[in-house]
Amino acid sequence: MKVASNTYTPKLEPIEAHSSIVDHLENHEPGLWRHFSSTDRLDGLAEATRLELLKNLVRLSPDSHPRPYEAALHAANALDLTVPITIYQGPSGQISNASLYFLPEEAHVVLFGPILEQLSDDELRALFGHELAHHVLWTCEGSRFWIADRLLDANAAHPSAEPSHLLTSERFQLYTELFADRGGAIAAGSTDAAIRCLLKIQTGLTDPDVNAYRSQVADVFAKGPIASDGGTHPEGFIRAHAMDSWWQGDPETVAELIKGPLRLEALDCVDQIVVEQWTIMLLTAHFQHPWMRTEATI
Repeated sequence: MKVASNTYTPKLEPIEAHSSIVDHLENHEPGLWRHFSSTDRLDGLAEATRLELLKNLVRLSPDSHPRPYEAALHAANALDLTVPITIYQGPSGQISNASLYFLPEEAHVVLFGPILEQLSDDELRALFGHELAHHVLWTCEGSRFWIADRLLDANAAHPSAEPSHLLTSERFQLYTELFADRGGAIAAGSTDAAIRCLLKIQTGLTDPDVNAYRSQVADVFAKGPIASDGGTHPEGFIRAHAMDSWWQGDPETVAELIKGPLRLEALDCVDQIVVEQWTIMLLTAHFQHPWMRTEATI
């Protein structure tokens, strides 16, 4: 499947399944939501984060390393992001990657491994678009997604966490990565560059064939319904398919790709509410007639 790269640029908006989790937490966990909405410790966190970056990484300057800063500025403009950006290089010997250290009023992006040498200019824009899209998400809608992320992390780490807590946190992270992938495609101006960036980082290939990979992805989905195996990032074939689907105007395949068919043994917090409502509807319909309310049926 060949995808037109420059037909149009979709708008970067929160994923529906992502928003459903945030809405659920805000409405059903008001006490926890208020607690994690507090900004009392934010100033201390900001100073600690800056110090940690300066102690352990090498800060790159725009004068000595203009290329990554040009790519970052291009990505920020594409995403309508105006915060100051600082770029760091992590220790050698690590796998090529990048990460955003989030502070509300500034963006700190850390590069790992020889990633600057691996990526072309448009792929580097996709990389920064992905990382800066995290900042866009954490600051949109009054930082609701950032609050939810902190709340879910705390829930999942609690000793009494239930499977639904762990699954909700995991899926929230996966939706976050798919959202960030969209930012990468916008920054690069195509899903081609974003997928090439993804493949280079994941495989180390110097010149991956994007359309050949799309054909491979199509073969996977031809086998039937697919769901992510979990982790902190969706599998590469899911990310490529989700990006292309969104770019072509079909954004809400995301929940299907991450969750697959609804299963009672794999319900996150939103699914639990849905199944509860279906159960109530079924029982209400079943027992609407008095003659159905026998001891055996009850």
